[in-house]
Amino acid sequence: MGCFEAIEEINYTDNDKGEYALTLNASRSKERLKTLSKLDSFMGINLPKNGDISSELYTVSEILKKTDGIKSVYHNTDFDNYIFKLSFKFDSTQALNEALNNIFVGKSKKSEIADLKVFEMKDNLFKRLVSFSDTLPKLNKKQNELLKLINGSTLTSIYRFTKPIKKISHADAKLSKNKLAVMLKQDINQIIKEPSKINNQIQF
Repeated sequence: MGCFEAIEEINYTDNDKGEYALTLNASRSKERLKTLSKLDSFMGINLPKNGDISSELYTVSEILKKTDGIKSVYHNTDFDNYIFKLSFKFDSTQALNEALNNIFVGKSKKSEIADLKVFEMKDNLFKRLVSFSDTLPKLNKKQNELLKLINGSTLTSIYRFTKPIKKISHADAKLSKNKLAVMLKQDINQIIKEPSKINNQIQF
């Protein structure tokens, strides 16, 4: 198993601006995915075609381009190896949060939702937050069965800064030798079941 790895990266170029990138690498399961792509559905799930995936990434890119404080939006699809990437530059952490909120609103078709504060940078403290974990419904039996399909899949978060890091709240996070970067690798199934596991605070 171990279907895919998602990699979330933030590279700060000063105290509050930088670049965000999200990569989905499913190359370990590319042959299986190529077989599944020939089907319309699997275990009751409608399977997207390559064109659907490209269209989704294009739509997300267009949403980002219309967000204040966001520029240099880029996306790439590699259907030979099943690697997909989305990246953009942000003028502030607030603009980064607004960009992610705009994607959520645009894709969920909801016009009135509470703002999701995913990241926070203030007073020499960076936070990776999940503010909605307490409101999520418990997974039903079918959803738990579907999670078995992505056993071994991981989310790797990499955050790079311009000033040395003094303290990290997450026990599993790793600090780079130069003390300017933090990496945290987690099981996606566990994050889905308990989103607060992704919470992390980094002090400078």
